[in-house]
Amino acid sequence: MKRARLNVLLMAGSMAGGGSERQTLLLLKHLDREAFRPLLYLTHRRGVLLEQVPPDVPVLSFDDAPAVPTPRWPGRVGAYHHRYLASLLKRFAIDVIYDRTFQMTMLAGPAARATRIPRVSTIVSPPSLAVPLLEQRYQHWKRRRLAKAYRQASQVVAVSQAAADSAATYYGLPIDKILTLHNPIDVAETRRRGALPCRQAVQAAAHDAVRLACIGRLSIEKGQSVLLQAMHLATQRTNLPAWKLFLVGEGPDGEQLARQAAQHGLAARIQFTGHLANPLPLLAQSHALILPSLFEGFPNVVLEAMSLGIPVIASDSGGTSELVKQGQLASLVPAGNPDALAAEIVKLLTGAEQAARAERRTQAQAAIEADYAIEAFMPRLTAILQAAAER
Repeated sequence: MKRARLNVLLMAGSMAGGGSERQTLLLLKHLDREAFRPLLYLTHRRGVLLEQVPPDVPVLSFDDAPAVPTPRWPGRVGAYHHRYLASLLKRFAIDVIYDRTFQMTMLAGPAARATRIPRVSTIVSPPSLAVPLLEQRYQHWKRRRLAKAYRQASQVVAVSQAAADSAATYYGLPIDKILTLHNPIDVAETRRRGALPCRQAVQAAAHDAVRLACIGRLSIEKGQSVLLQAMHLATQRTNLPAWKLFLVGEGPDGEQLARQAAQHGLAARIQFTGHLANPLPLLAQSHALILPSLFEGFPNVVLEAMSLGIPVIASDSGGTSELVKQGQLASLVPAGNPDALAAEIVKLLTGAEQAARAERRTQAQAAIEADYAIEAFMPRLTAILQAAAER
């Protein structure tokens, strides 16, 4: 007998252009429609990726809920949100939930518990680093709620072993409850989009310079401030070739980073592009990707750079070192160390270790195709979701 399609609800805060949102979109596009009917739940119905959600995917949102009762004392909005989500789970006959990021897990846990609907819960960053940095208020209470939510999930998935180990310690979870499943990439689509024309203004701005790209949300955990310090240190060297750094993205630290660039005398060499709907043509025309993050789960932009054959200089943080096989496929430097980052960038700019860099780039492209292709990933996720629903 043919198995009935499962209603699977994928959850995200919004469809902004971050890594988790992009992975959610990738899964929505590639879930087997014979096995699943995917639905998407958003806290806020907005984001640059929203228009790319497949037309057969219903989009549900807390924005559609009736107004929250007043007064809005602490915890009341959250409780109301849980009840609203639980009502949608029943109305749309959801068979299994896929919640991604700890913010979505805090929301999905109580709603799933109230409706007895199984969950597959994905941890995207080492929580011992991510939660204290991103959740300043009620941290102890949120940690306890998250630990309970992960314990009650049918399956906990971590995007890297670093994230899994951190979650086991931080939340007190048995390590055998956590399955490590690395983020996938659509190699063919990445290369197709990378081959599209680059924005002319970006292209002309650095025609004769060594082009460096840093792509990510402009916020403290992504380490752009460390990168600007490193570029300032690098400029103390003489006889460096002309270079241009593109900071791609938006975020709360944008103005502060622009001031920092000006204070270092680097304003003319650094271009803040803002959000780019498709940053891959810029990445494809760059001489290197720089990833100075203070922590990472499993960085999508490194997957993309490796797929396009672009050398990577990255901080040795979280799942990044797993992805680049502890420095075999990219140059690694200690996280938060501008001196070490500057030294590696100087090597790149001056052409040092070119042969080793070219060899890493070739091996990286081969590793992407062998280990991270979406075609190999989806059967594993399908099995996980089906097993959770059957439980």
